[in-house]
Amino acid sequence: MSNLLLKTFSLDKPFDGKHIIDCEYRISEFEELSQILREGLKNLDSLVREDVWLNEKVHIRLDFETIKHDTNIFTATGVLKTRFYLTCQKCLKSLEKEIEVPVKLALHNKRNEVQNMHGYEYWELTGRSVKTLDLIEELLIMAIPLYIKHNADEDCASLDVIEFQKQQVTLPFADLKNRIKKSNN
Repeated sequence: MSNLLLKTFSLDKPFDGKHIIDCEYRISEFEELSQILREGLKNLDSLVREDVWLNEKVHIRLDFETIKHDTNIFTATGVLKTRFYLTCQKCLKSLEKEIEVPVKLALHNKRNEVQNMHGYEYWELTGRSVKTLDLIEELLIMAIPLYIKHNADEDCASLDVIEFQKQQVTLPFADLKNRIKKSNN
């Protein structure tokens, strides 16, 4: 794992210039993300081999910069790209989803000091520092879709339709109805 990915940026120690992260990692290197994806795949109708989705690449391109030395506001800009293997919520089969997370964050620990940061999403830090790996993992976790299904309906049929087609409809009182009709004739 890269030293920059393990770097902790502190608001107490601003830096000049930019720190650029341009690298590829695997989903398996993000523990919490791996666990969340594993939980989502456990309900699959057909299993996806764990080594396939855990080895999926995460492309990271981020620039970290201190834009105001007097107030120590960090900015993180760039993009994260990967592919998630998820469970379709309609048919419970596997599907692949390309994920692209545009990043334009302003990181600080006091909300009132970044009101003039137009175009940036503000993230208030709980402490005085941020670890790069944790920030990237949090962004990837937030990119997991809450509800996912296949794009084309022909690729996906709901379980109710599949089960209905398999079952033969039995009417419990059909025989009784037929006997009553015969006795009335």
